[in-house]
Amino acid sequence: MKQLTGEGLWPDFFVTARPYQRIPFQWSWHYNDGSGSLIHTDFLATGWTDPRREFCETLLRVSGQFPGVIMAWSQFEEKVIRDMAEARHIAKEKAAS
Repeated sequence: MKQLTGEGLWPDFFVTARPYQRIPFQWSWHYNDGSGSLIHTDFLATGWTDPRREFCETLLRVSGQFPGVIMAWSQFEEKVIRDMAEARHIAKEKAAS
């Protein structure tokens, strides 16, 4: 079983953010391999730069290391991940045009 939890904030200091847009800055990953041991890793953004790219890159890197379905703790995590996927899709479309 894999479990993902995350945190987000509503900044007014990122030029690329919309008003009240959630900006994820922290995730925590727990993996139970079935042997009774729990593997934990996490990410916490530091500094005053937009953390979304590093959030995604580190989360994708970790998720590729562990097989199985990801369980999001709440609708908050699910919504943040969906928003990030949509933002990536929009950025790709803009770059192609």
